[in-house]
Amino acid sequence: MPRAASAPALSIAMFLASAAVALLAHSARAEDGAWVPLDPGPRVGHTLVADPARARALHFGGWDGSGSTAPGAFHDETWVLDLAGHPRWRLMSTDGPSPPPRVEHVAVRDPVRDRLIVFGGRTGKAYRDDLWALDLAHDVWAPLAAAGPQPPPLETRAVYDPVRDRIVFFGGRDPDGDLDGLWQLSLAGSPTWGQLEAAGDPPSPRHAHTIVYDPVGDRIIVFGGQSGSTSLGDVWALTLSGTPAWSRLTPAGESPDPRHGHVAILDPLRQRMVVLGGLNWPTQFMSDAWALDLAGPPAWTALDLGGPLPPPRDFAAAVLDAGHDRIVVQGGNTVIAYDENGAPVTDVLSDLWTVDLGDDAPAVRVAAAPEASAGRVRLHWQARGLASCRVLRSEANGPWTERARLRPSDEQVRWDDRALKPGAAYAYRLAWTEGRVERFGGVVRVTASAGLPGDAQADRHR
Repeated sequence: MPRAASAPALSIAMFLASAAVALLAHSARAEDGAWVPLDPGPRVGHTLVADPARARALHFGGWDGSGSTAPGAFHDETWVLDLAGHPRWRLMSTDGPSPPPRVEHVAVRDPVRDRLIVFGGRTGKAYRDDLWALDLAHDVWAPLAAAGPQPPPLETRAVYDPVRDRIVFFGGRDPDGDLDGLWQLSLAGSPTWGQLEAAGDPPSPRHAHTIVYDPVGDRIIVFGGQSGSTSLGDVWALTLSGTPAWSRLTPAGESPDPRHGHVAILDPLRQRMVVLGGLNWPTQFMSDAWALDLAGPPAWTALDLGGPLPPPRDFAAAVLDAGHDRIVVQGGNTVIAYDENGAPVTDVLSDLWTVDLGDDAPAVRVAAAPEASAGRVRLHWQARGLASCRVLRSEANGPWTERARLRPSDEQVRWDDRALKPGAAYAYRLAWTEGRVERFGGVVRVTASAGLPGDAQADRHR
C-alpha cells in the first residue's frame, strides 16, 4: 500500500466545462451542533461500483491515510454517489452487520439478485477471505455462505461474467507474495466456489492489475499490475466460452508505460477499454489516459480528452456512468514531494472527478444492459443515433418476433418483458433502418429460472 505523507496534498478547485471536471464536496453542521461528513473523505484502496438501475455508484471501504495502525484509519462505511444529476454523496444507512474495514477487496454487483458482493482484501497486513452481500433493494448487509473450496485470504481482482452468472477472480497477493490463481464463484442457486482451469500459458503472478469483461468477445481483459517490485504493461485475454483459454495480446500502436494501481473501465459504446493513471514503480505517478480498441485487432491509442485530467494518482476507484457517457474517478494516492533520496512522499486524496468520453462514438451504436427480477426482465439499451427502433424476441433459438416499437428517449431504450416461461431461454435485440438497410444490434440472452419465474440469468452481446 502506498504510504501517506504528513503534509497535505495540493487540492484542485477548478470547475470546468471540459473533458474532466473536479467535483469538491464539503462538510456541514447538523442541527444539534455535531459535525457530519458529506462525502467519504480521503480514501485509497476502496471500491466504487455502478448501480445503473438506480443511477448511482456504491462506495465501500478504503484507507484514509491517517496511519496503518490508527483507530478508524480503515473504513467499513457504505456511501452512495447519486449520478442522476450533479454527483452528490450520501452515507447509506444499512441494516445488519457490516463487513469489517478493509482495502484492496473485490466488490462486484450481482444484477440478477440485485446485490453487491464483497470478498477478501486486507486490513493492514491481515488478509481476509470473508464473503458478504449487500441487498440493494433493502440496504441490508449479511455474510454470504458459499460451498466448495474457496481462495485463501488475499487481495485480488474480479469481474462479473453475465453469460454464466458467476464472478471470475484472477491474481492478487497474499502474505507469501503475488498470485496467478483463477477462481470462480457461481451465483445461480446456492453460491459455490471453485478453481477455474484454463488452457494456455497464464499471465505471470501479479497484484494491483485491472480486469474488465468484454461482452462482444465474451472474454476477460487483464492489463498491467505489479510483480514483486516491477510494474507491468502486458495485456492478456481469457476467453470464457467452452474451455477458458489464456492468450497474450500484442496490441498495435504505442503502448502505455507499465503501471499498477491504475483504473480501467469498459466503454461499451466505442468497444474499448479505457485506462487512467497508475504508478510505474517506484516514482512515476501518472495521470494519462489510454484506450485499447476491442472491436477489431487490439490497438492502443493515447487519449486527448480535450481538458485537464485528474492529477497523478494510484489506487483510486473509478466507475462508468453510462447514463452520462463519462468516467467517475474518486480518491487515490498522489505524490506531493520527493525526499532527499528521490523517493516519493505521498498523500491520500478525497477529490471526485468526472471524465467525459467525448463525442466520437459511432453514429449508431447499441449496447445492452439487462436487469432481471422476479416475474420480468427489464431491458435497457444505450441507442446512440437512433430515431426509432423495434424490439425483437426469440424463444429457444426460434424465429424473431416483434414485441414493441419504441422511440429512444435521451438515447436510451427501455422495455420490460413480463411474459416469461420458467426455464425457457430467450434472446432480445433491436432492429432499426439506415436508409433502406435493416440493421440489428444489442443482443441480450436470458434464461428464466425453472425455480422462480422471471428470476433470470442474463448475458450481454452486441
